[in-house]
Amino acid sequence: MSKDLLIELGVEEIPAKQLLGASEQFAEGVKKALTTARIAFKKCEVFATPRRLGLLFSGVDEGQQEQEREVVGPPKRVAYDAEGKPTQAALGFAKTNNAEVSELTIKVLPKGEYICVVRKEKGIKTEKLLPELISRQIAAINWQKTMKWAEEGRFVRPIRSLLLLFGRKTVKTVFSDVVSGNISYGHRTLSPRAVIVTEPSKFKAQMKKHFVLLSYAERRELTLKEVASAMKGVPGKVLLDEELVEEITNLVEYPSALLGKFDTKYLAVPEEVLIEVMKKNQKYFPVLDETGKLLPYFVCVRNGSKLHNNIVKEGNERVLRARFEDAAFFFNEDKKTRLSDRIEKLKNVVFQVELGSVYEKIQRMSAVYDRAEPSFKGTESARVKRALSLCKADLVTDMIREFPELQGVMGREYAKLDGEDSETASAIAELYLPKFSGDSVPSTATGSVVSILDKLDTLTGCFAIGLIPTGSQDPYGLRRNTLGVVSIVLQRKLDLSLKDLVKFSLESYGAKVKADAAKVQKDILEFFKARMQVLLAEKGIRYDIVNAVLGTDCSNILDTFARAGILNELAKEASFNKVIVTFSRVINILPKEGSYAGINTGLFKEEAEKTLYDFVKSREKTFYSLIENKKYAEAFKITAEFLPVIDNLFDRIMIMDKDPAIKENRLALLNYIGAMFLEVGDYSKIMTK
Repeated sequence: MSKDLLIELGVEEIPAKQLLGASEQFAEGVKKALTTARIAFKKCEVFATPRRLGLLFSGVDEGQQEQEREVVGPPKRVAYDAEGKPTQAALGFAKTNNAEVSELTIKVLPKGEYICVVRKEKGIKTEKLLPELISRQIAAINWQKTMKWAEEGRFVRPIRSLLLLFGRKTVKTVFSDVVSGNISYGHRTLSPRAVIVTEPSKFKAQMKKHFVLLSYAERRELTLKEVASAMKGVPGKVLLDEELVEEITNLVEYPSALLGKFDTKYLAVPEEVLIEVMKKNQKYFPVLDETGKLLPYFVCVRNGSKLHNNIVKEGNERVLRARFEDAAFFFNEDKKTRLSDRIEKLKNVVFQVELGSVYEKIQRMSAVYDRAEPSFKGTESARVKRALSLCKADLVTDMIREFPELQGVMGREYAKLDGEDSETASAIAELYLPKFSGDSVPSTATGSVVSILDKLDTLTGCFAIGLIPTGSQDPYGLRRNTLGVVSIVLQRKLDLSLKDLVKFSLESYGAKVKADAAKVQKDILEFFKARMQVLLAEKGIRYDIVNAVLGTDCSNILDTFARAGILNELAKEASFNKVIVTFSRVINILPKEGSYAGINTGLFKEEAEKTLYDFVKSREKTFYSLIENKKYAEAFKITAEFLPVIDNLFDRIMIMDKDPAIKENRLALLNYIGAMFLEVGDYSKIMTK
């Protein structure tokens, strides 16, 4: 027999950005606990609103499933005498486990033969297990911050009610000072009274009558419909930022929307500022025209009905007006001082306590560019240097103190007002790109350079003082910075040496780097390699080919991804495995810790080794020319031509000759050929079919 199980925590308003993650965490915890307790169930439905977390399980067994348990007793030699009769040890073991002696069996264990008995354990009623199980999982939810409201009460917000029904029966449990019951509560303003719940399966429909939409998907759909309805008759479109849609959906239990307006005079303030105020501060949807230009409207989503919409609209417009007045004031005050005149103030802005000020960071970035400039082809030195000097100056503006999310954006706007050229101004904003996986990269050459140098400076500095990400902790966003550098290099097709850039960046820190610079450089390159491994896998590259490419020098990111793509395609050809097998024959015979002198042709005894040497030398120049020009597919095909000549060598001679000089000379020949193979990838890491 089975029943439905309903759990609902009635909570004071839960932070919207934590709601969905917490509800899924709660669901996974309870599901795992039921499974561990051997209580089967068919389905789990999760629901979460600002004032409640809940789970509805269908088909939950009324009791634990029976299980067999094997109990091991004393050794056989102790349990039975020489005639095979049970001793007092066997009789006592049987009695203790409520078994007959005839039920005892012999089990062979690593340490010998032992008697054992298999017992069936009856399951406990689910109803008896639920109180502790549910309380434990409520306490196990991991929140960013928690509050204490009673002697033992600690949760993200105070829990005000706990609904726990198994079938039609209320299950009694206690969490802190809250005792479970069969009561929930409707919408805070539209239906605030208590709701008696008698049947789990009808709970969702019952709460809907009290203006609570339990389903996130249902609330989201209604939110979007309401927003669209509010826009009827307005010549524009709503800027539907998905993050904002999710946040607003998690702020309401029964959404309705209204359209508000603001004075057109505020459009003189940069659009990004107005949009930031509407989205981040007020949770409003901005409205744009067909060209993407901001219009003097906004859409506000209410938690409730459309009753008194005019009053609510006026209130929201008044609050927004005050916010815009502040933004306009900051903007006008900031315009009075040029960005270039703010640079000195960056000496008082700390980048990182051990790594110095933001001003010093800019000086380091500029020093690295001076050394790496030839690698950044297509950039204009004077423009990059100007962008580097200005790229952090907006940090000391009033606008950024109030709206830190607008770093770079305001720098771009102020640079334009100061008369800087468009690419220099754009580079100031592009320094922060990409902000997340899949985000756009800088569109300008100058912006790409500034962004890469900024991210590398942060990476090298943090690694140098031991601030390396561990687990989920990455306070300086080093993983994001690393992926950002890789993304920019790939999309902008930049032919750079990561090894050189990291070296230059470390050296720019001077005495601030007290760690072993060579080790720090190696650690950073390994960190990049780990990020590249993830990106290559996402591109559908075979895991063994990823390992083969990353097993060689991969400091040139563009080159590494090119080789991986080519090898992945070549792997589809019939001849690919033959090349890999032959390479394995070559590489496997070489000692792991070997060093070889040059090849001495005078020591060739057999025609097979002379033929191989001549054959390789005849193609060597072409091969390395192809490698230099990054024509890896053609280079791979040349190595494929080596196969019959290499096989002939192995068939006709013994590499490990008795004469040490001849043996070493043959190994030097194979090492020479192996090095050519490794120009494309470490084939020893590739699996053959």
